Amino acid sequence: MQPQMWSVSRVPGLLLIIAVLALPAPSWGQEPAGSSTVPPVLQPQTDRPPARGRQPATLIKVTKLTIDGAKALTPSQIRAVLGTRVSGRFFWGRKRYFDRRTFDDDLKRVVRFYQDNGYRNARVTAVNAALNEKQDAVALSITVDEGAPRLVAQLDLVGFDVLPPDDLAKLRRNIALEAGTVLDHASIGAAHGMAMRALQDAGYPFPQVDVAEDPVIGSPVIVTLTADPGDPASYGEIAIKGDERVDDDVVRRALAFKTGDKFSLAATTVSEKRLYDMQLFQLADVEMVGQTVVNGRVPVNVAVTSNKLRQIRTSVGYGSEERARGEIEWKHLNLFGGARTGTVHGKWSSLDRGVRTDLLQPWVFTQSVSLRLSGQVWYAREPAFDLDTKGGRATFTYRLSERDVVTGQGGSSTVSAAFIQEYEIYVVTPEGLSDPTFRDELIALGLNPETGRGEGTLGAIDFDVTRSTVADLLDRERGYAISGHVEHAGRWLHGDFDYNEVTAEARYYQPLGRLGVLAQRARIGTIDSAGGLDVINVPFFKRYFLGGATGLRGWGRYEVAPLNSQGEPIGGHTMLEMSAELRTPPLWKKIGLVAFVDAGNVNAEAWRMNLKDLLYDAGVGVRYTTAIGSLRLDLARQIKHIDGLIIEGEPESRFWRVHVSLGQAF
Repeated sequence: MQPQMWSVSRVPGLLLIIAVLALPAPSWGQEPAGSSTVPPVLQPQTDRPPARGRQPATLIKVTKLTIDGAKALTPSQIRAVLGTRVSGRFFWGRKRYFDRRTFDDDLKRVVRFYQDNGYRNARVTAVNAALNEKQDAVALSITVDEGAPRLVAQLDLVGFDVLPPDDLAKLRRNIALEAGTVLDHASIGAAHGMAMRALQDAGYPFPQVDVAEDPVIGSPVIVTLTADPGDPASYGEIAIKGDERVDDDVVRRALAFKTGDKFSLAATTVSEKRLYDMQLFQLADVEMVGQTVVNGRVPVNVAVTSNKLRQIRTSVGYGSEERARGEIEWKHLNLFGGARTGTVHGKWSSLDRGVRTDLLQPWVFTQSVSLRLSGQVWYAREPAFDLDTKGGRATFTYRLSERDVVTGQGGSSTVSAAFIQEYEIYVVTPEGLSDPTFRDELIALGLNPETGRGEGTLGAIDFDVTRSTVADLLDRERGYAISGHVEHAGRWLHGDFDYNEVTAEARYYQPLGRLGVLAQRARIGTIDSAGGLDVINVPFFKRYFLGGATGLRGWGRYEVAPLNSQGEPIGGHTMLEMSAELRTPPLWKKIGLVAFVDAGNVNAEAWRMNLKDLLYDAGVGVRYTTAIGSLRLDLARQIKHIDGLIIEGEPESRFWRVHVSLGQAF
């Protein structure tokens, strides 16, 4: 049945609504002449039915809301700021009801939303409402005339001569008000904020910046930013106020400035971030005292409120690889004073279990260097081997750079070196022992060819370099992260193994607008004995295996590797792994979808990989966003299979895998 237009004769009880819809369009959307105020966009009204006492015939469900004539702005953008919402399509979806006052305000919101985006002459030209046959549901449409946008003719900066030439040129590049662009409120606000920050970073703590719009012939506008920098200043006296449980020296060492340094908004903001990152404080506020410069300096107050110094965290969970999991962690945030952090972490799962201890010294000689001492008693049960580790390591980390927390630009870079002393006991699976061709290699590895057991001291040193521009580690949406790792184990390091390992990884996250985020990863590595593979000193647990919840998801954990004569994976010396994911934004509440493709393989020899031998899988997944990360369910199917692969004593007959985990795959 075709929907019908509302009429007075058919729906007498809806006279009030019809009266509204019959009003001339300009009275809904037009801004009063000469008015320049733009009220904030109101939040949508409740989706519950109207209050009790209202006649049932007036409950009109909204089934459709279309926006016609929208070109510069998409209909979905416009609908997002409206209070009138559409009911869910399915029976379990929320029911949204028509409300005259809300819809009346929505027509004004449409016009003001366009004005905020640079279309000052936009107006609503028509409104249409069609009822269904039962007259309990309505389809709404709004027709807009966007009009011509206000364009930027040129951008003038006045009073910014105090900036160094390079900083002034950078400011011009960053302000998104080039000739021909649409002049909207967001761009004006962003330009004002960038100008203020540029002056404050240059040492002027209390600048003033005015924005003027001078129309020229036609619609283009000359935008002029006029600055009054004020007096330059240095940091004056630093007063620290807060909980006495943390020494003032701890706070002062975390600051990115000291008395006498030239004032910088970036240094002030970085200082607050460092204080928060220490986890010692619930509140950390670095603020200037007063609004004037006195004798060339501006005093600073640093107010802090201490966090609980002793913390206990417990968690339980489940994953397709770990099965049931339980963890407990005790942490002291100021162990022995000096902001040292001590941690004891315990875990139990079917995959691994044990206890790790950790002591972090945040400053060693300089604020940029930290030292982490860690020890562990840990047992891991992998599909190809069991590993029992006892020992520890000392890691020095040098912070090369930090992300600019003011502009959100740049990234963080670190270099670290670790010294490792661990005693390893490892046993290969019975499948590895069943291969007679593997017997000589077991002996060369120091394994008992009858029991598959090996042990020895791992004395090694490794170097790591990292660079990341990703802002949110839980929900990566933009930026890149790269890392490199070099590890050497040798007898001069008082160990029983002798090998060299090199690995590298790159990740890239590209936003695709309403489609979501395209996430990509590539990882490569090789490990080689110092004497070559004919004299093997690479322990079995250091061999490469792929497959599982975080890569090559068409296979289970450790199922991708060179095979022995029985068809069992026994690991290799070179690996290559690549993945690409399209992650949609939440489509319903906090639930989003993922489509992915994985590729990779493991080669038995060091420094050798044939791209023709790569394996592939593809699949889809579901993500549910939580405060601690995304709950993940992935279904993957192999595209290219492994001939002769034996899984749990049987030929592989299942070419798909299901993985359940917490957090994104990468």
